[in-house]
Amino acid sequence: MKKKIVVISGANLFGGGTLSILKDCLHYANENLCNEYEVYALIHNAKDFVGYANIKFLEFREVRKSYFNRLYYEYWYYKRLSTELQPYLWLSMNDMSSNVYAERRAVYCHNPTPFKKLVLSDIWNQTQVFFFTLFYKFLYRINIRKNNYVIVQQNWLRIAFSKMFKLDLQKIIVSPPKVISKIELSEANKVGRITKTFFFPTYPRPFKNIAVIGEAVKILNAEGFNDFSVLITVDGSENQYAATIVKNYDHLAQMKFLGLISREEVFNLYQDVDYLIFPSTLETWGLPITEFKLFNKPILLSDLEYAHETLGDYHAAAFFDPENPKSLVYLMSEILKGKYEFESHKSIPIKGPLANNWKELFTILLE
Repeated sequence: MKKKIVVISGANLFGGGTLSILKDCLHYANENLCNEYEVYALIHNAKDFVGYANIKFLEFREVRKSYFNRLYYEYWYYKRLSTELQPYLWLSMNDMSSNVYAERRAVYCHNPTPFKKLVLSDIWNQTQVFFFTLFYKFLYRINIRKNNYVIVQQNWLRIAFSKMFKLDLQKIIVSPPKVISKIELSEANKVGRITKTFFFPTYPRPFKNIAVIGEAVKILNAEGFNDFSVLITVDGSENQYAATIVKNYDHLAQMKFLGLISREEVFNLYQDVDYLIFPSTLETWGLPITEFKLFNKPILLSDLEYAHETLGDYHAAAFFDPENPKSLVYLMSEILKGKYEFESHKSIPIKGPLANNWKELFTILLE
């Protein structure tokens, strides 16, 4: 009997948490779906995907060269491909609801940009972000109601999608990401190190709010706090936002700009540092929060709805106002003085449909 076909489309994903989630999805599919289904993965570069022997990869190098290419593939080329493959399930992992033929269709929505509250000053201060927010609202809207399911990572997003796009809440699955890691950690080297180290792994985008850390470090320096380090995974070469951040804060001795690093290197730094700082003002999840919890170390994070939902049950948390550097300064200064006592945090109940892992998610999608 011929196997049904599952297509997992992710050719637009190239880095950060979205690529990690795609790889985790493919890891599950490779290990658990391929006996019953023929699984195809649409990806940008095959060299980024090693160890998925049971999956058939289709490489699309042209997709990310321009938004015109992205629209062409999602709304024209993939339609032709779907007529050839005749998939049972087409799962788009990159926000856009592909124009395809399939018995079942689903879209995984990573990007929270459409739900950013725009103000008039954004036109001048964050021109690209302003128009990108409007553009992404348009992209999300195309074909979204043709999906059997829309997948989001948090309950606040489920409610936001339902309101913005008039979707039935029962057609929106909340699927919190889980960390699947076969990474072998190197032995941490903390011998003789007294300096407190804070870490923010990120890809540079304005809503990542790196500036609040830089401003906090400035104030801490002025108050006489110098014996600490903040590691950030940008170096200024990534984009204009990163260049501006490095230009504004590279003179601060405590700010260490590492550049983009591999996931393995990120996990090794999780093991070595003392604290995670997560100042982002907008997230669908905030994967480093989940990853860092594996190491049972304190986390400083934005006092926003997404952060509370992502953190869930945890024993050592501190929240700060992401728009106010002095709020972060207070936490860091108390930590550096050895006076701060981190608090425990409780998870927020979520109603179904809920998928707590890839098995539960694919059970819903394929039923």
